[in-house]
Amino acid sequence: LAVSLGLASTDDPTPLLRRTGDIADAARATGAALGGWVSDRTPDALARYGLTAAGYLVVGSDLQLLGAGLRRLAG
Repeated sequence: LAVSLGLASTDDPTPLLRRTGDIADAARATGAALGGWVSDRTPDALARYGLTAAGYLVVGSDLQLLGAGLRRLAG
């Protein structure tokens, strides 16, 4: 979502949170489940991405898993 909004980073989360709020409102209005991607499942990450009310989460990515494995091998 951040990329589609043209955001280079999430240093200022305001535009991302505004759009996530719009999506959450639309999900509630239609009875759809709200979910999304987070880098990790911490309260800070959920708040940063506007997903504290999410019904489901995709946590991490294949690149994070690969990176963690490579760091473990290198360490």
